[in-house]
Amino acid sequence: VVLFASSLPEESIRFQSLLALQGETMVVHIPSNLNEIETILKDRGVDVIVTDLAFQNGAFADWLFLWPFPFVLLADYANRERINAIIQESACSFLIRENEGKHLEVLPILIRNVFQNHQLRKKQNLEVFLREQKYLDLVQALPDVVYSLEEEGYFTFVNDAVREFGYEPIEL
Repeated sequence: VVLFASSLPEESIRFQSLLALQGETMVVHIPSNLNEIETILKDRGVDVIVTDLAFQNGAFADWLFLWPFPFVLLADYANRERINAIIQESACSFLIRENEGKHLEVLPILIRNVFQNHQLRKKQNLEVFLREQKYLDLVQALPDVVYSLEEEGYFTFVNDAVREFGYEPIEL
């Protein structure tokens, strides 16, 4: 499911036509304002966002980091600085617009790639979390006090064995 929020209405229509011609089965939601975007994101579910720097006077592009969705930013060569400021997430990308709209022909490929990268990253993060949880469970089960200090000497971690000395880990 793609949320396609472009400041150029003809671009959205052309993208949907290209999807049909290419036999793509992507579902595309085309909002006309920020309220519709919020409704779509909350109620319909979205896999990837496609937007540009001018939709709703650039307000949506500025908000992209608030949403947990991968995105593709449609941009012009003149937007290099702004693209650099927005593209910090590895599960996102940008596509430079061409006057004839040729960029839309490769957009489905880029959308799939961004979505797959996002899914892979989520899977890797879950695996890291599960490994960390196993490690934490092991450290908590040890009868010896295990702790970690920051440079200033403050505890950043203390396992439950410290209770043997009358302290709660959270106190330290």
